[in-house]
Amino acid sequence: MAEKPGTVLFLGSNGFPFGMAAIQRQIQLAKSIRLSGLRVVVLNWKGVHTKSRIQTEQIQVAGTFEGIRYFYTSGSPVYPSNFLLRNFLKVIGRLGEFFLILYYRLFGNLQAFMINALELSELRYYYRIARFFGVKVIYDYVEFVSALESREILDDSRSDSFDYQFINYADRFICISPFLEAHLEKVAPLKQRLLIPPIVDFDQVSRAGIPKTQKKYFLFCGSAFYHDVFQFVIQAFKLSGCEKSDVELLLVVNGDPGQVQEIEKMAATQNAIRLLSGLAYEDLLGYYKGALALLIPMSDNLQDRARFPFKICEYTAAARPIITTAGGPIPH
Repeated sequence: MAEKPGTVLFLGSNGFPFGMAAIQRQIQLAKSIRLSGLRVVVLNWKGVHTKSRIQTEQIQVAGTFEGIRYFYTSGSPVYPSNFLLRNFLKVIGRLGEFFLILYYRLFGNLQAFMINALELSELRYYYRIARFFGVKVIYDYVEFVSALESREILDDSRSDSFDYQFINYADRFICISPFLEAHLEKVAPLKQRLLIPPIVDFDQVSRAGIPKTQKKYFLFCGSAFYHDVFQFVIQAFKLSGCEKSDVELLLVVNGDPGQVQEIEKMAATQNAIRLLSGLAYEDLLGYYKGALALLIPMSDNLQDRARFPFKICEYTAAARPIITTAGGPIPH
């Protein structure tokens, strides 16, 4: 009897199959792994979506997306507003996740965990389960995690931080940027690593339709977390005088509602700035393709030097000019 194909479980990110950078990276890495003949299964241990998003994107408790099987082990992809229900479902989600891991270990020829977690306690948790079941842990290293605390951090060499301790809880590493690869070379020279920048499905971008708009526009897309970047883009647009040429600045922003409101206040000072939020992914790609140019300023701080924004590659696939700065991975 032929041996069952090996299984790789994706753990640590919630939201599959809809989301921005982290989920899109899961999708493209999973599709690449499937080409080698392995089965890929994504486990989301808690719901993170609104009811409207679930309907728009047709997200199910268990389903298949582009050949990738996924589960919401809490029993719901919805983010509950009720505190007690939300925490009860978290417990259910963790138990359901463990039993599905057990199932694939017993019946699915489980080979490895692919982890994308930004908390050391969570990575340690998965590492211990992996050791119990005798499987490998591959960590997808996409952020210098210590720098996420503040975008003002220019250097961090604390040996007790995530970026020096996480190497003890993974067997192999994927790095998203040359900076993170160099950091791993320094702190874990004997462990295997592979540099894989963001991967984009160019066919998916080419299928997206360009929206009909009355005005030409520049576009910046980002998380509301990057408050300083939105402020920079808005100020640069004001100084450019583009509104006198009947050109708009289109800001696509998602994230914490309070942070989104702060950006709305900044943008309200000028009529030629328009905000969009909650777009379907295909619609977002269409707006990329219709822009005069796409904006992605990179700052000279530790966080931007380490990361490789997924939107850079999306912008490239949209085949529009990109206006950026010489920070982060741009020179590379």
